[in-house]
Amino acid sequence: SSDLQGKYHKLAQEYSKLRAQNQVLKKAVVDEQANSASLKEQLKMKDQSLRKQEQEMESLTFRNQQLAKRVELLQEELTLTEARAKKHKKTGESTPQLSQEQKSVFDEDLQKKIEENERLHMQFFEVVEKHKQIEEDRMST
Repeated sequence: SSDLQGKYHKLAQEYSKLRAQNQVLKKAVVDEQANSASLKEQLKMKDQSLRKQEQEMESLTFRNQQLAKRVELLQEELTLTEARAKKHKKTGESTPQLSQEQKSVFDEDLQKKIEENERLHMQFFEVVEKHKQIEEDRMST
C-alpha cells in the first residue's frame, strides 16, 4: 500500500512537471507563430516595395533613354546647323543663319535636357541602391 502510494505520488509529481513544461512549450509555440506571422508580413511589405522600386527603375530607365535620344538629336541638329553656317560662309552666300535668340533657345533646351538627364541618373542610382539594400535585408532575414 505504501509502495503503491509512493508510486502514485511519484506519478503525480511527474504529471505536474510535464504539465508545467507543456504550458511553457505552448507559450513558445504561440510566440513563434506570432513571430512567423510578423516576418511574413515584413517580407510581403518588402516584396511590394521592391516591385514598386523595380517599376520605378524601369520607368526611369525608359525616360532616361528617351532623354538621351533627344539630347543626341539636338546635338546632331546643332552640328548640322553649324556645319551649314560654315559652308555658307566659305562660299559667300547669304545664309538663313540662326539668330542669336534661336541659338539661345536651343542652348537652353539642351541645358534643361542635360540637367533632367543628370537628375534621372541620380534617381536611377538611388533606386538601384535601395534595391540592393532591400535584397541584402531580405537575404539576412
